[in-house]
Amino acid sequence: MNFKVAAAPTPPDTIPPPIPQSELDDLASQLQSGVSEKQYSAAAAFARLSLIRENQKPIGETTGAIPGLVARLASPLVWIVQAAAAALASLTHDPGNRTLIGREHFAIDYLVALLKSPHTVVQEAVAKTLGNLAVKNENKDKIVAIDAVFTTLVARLKSPHAGVQEAAALALSNLIDATNQAKIGKTKGAIPNLVLLLAEHNPIMVQAAAATALEKLAGDASNQAKIANFNALPAIFQILRNTALVIQRNTAA
Repeated sequence: MNFKVAAAPTPPDTIPPPIPQSELDDLASQLQSGVSEKQYSAAAAFARLSLIRENQKPIGETTGAIPGLVARLASPLVWIVQAAAAALASLTHDPGNRTLIGREHFAIDYLVALLKSPHTVVQEAVAKTLGNLAVKNENKDKIVAIDAVFTTLVARLKSPHAGVQEAAALALSNLIDATNQAKIGKTKGAIPNLVLLLAEHNPIMVQAAAATALEKLAGDASNQAKIANFNALPAIFQILRNTALVIQRNTAA
C-alpha cells in the first residue's frame, strides 16, 4: 500500500476564480527583491495561494516563482524560510511542480539541510516536500545520494510534534525501494522509532505513515525479522486495513 499526503480537494462551490497572471508575476518579482519584507510577503502569499489545488500548477509555471521560493530557503530569516518551505510543500502536490522543483539548482540540498532546523514548522514543511518529491524516481535518486538524509529523517521520527512525525515517516516511506531497504533498516533507530509510532495514542495518520514505511521495509528479509522481533506485524496490517477502510468511507461519502 502506498500512502502519501494528498492535497485536499477544493469544494466545487468554493473554487475561487483564477489568479491574474500579472499578480503571480508581481509576487515572483518580489521574491527576487533585496527587501526582506517583500520577500516574506510574496512567499507567504504563495504559501496561502498554493493551498488551493487549482492554483498549484499556475504558480509553478510562473517565471521565477519556484526559483525564488527555493532561493528563499537559504534566507537567514526564519520567517522567510518558513513561508517559502510551506509554499513548496503545497506546490509539490502537482506532478509538474515535482519535476521543476527537483531540477532547481540546490533545491534538494537546501531541503535536506533544513530537516535539521530547530523550528518544527520548517522541519514538517521540508519533510513533506521531500516526501512528495520522492514520488518521482529522478528526485528520489538525488535525495538518497545526500549523506545523512536517512539518519536525519529517523531523528525527526522522535519529534514531539505529530505533524513532523507523520511527514518524516511518509518521506521515508516514499524513499524506500528494493535498492535501499536494507540500508534504511540498518539506520540506527529507524525500525524501533517507526514501531513506536504504531502506538494507539498516536494520531491515526501518524500510525498509518509509520505502518506504510514498515510494510515497505519488511520487503527485506533481515528487516522483516527485526520487525517481527517487536511483534509489530499484526499492528501494521491492522492499521493499514483500518486506514484503507477510512479512505474508502470518505471516498464514498
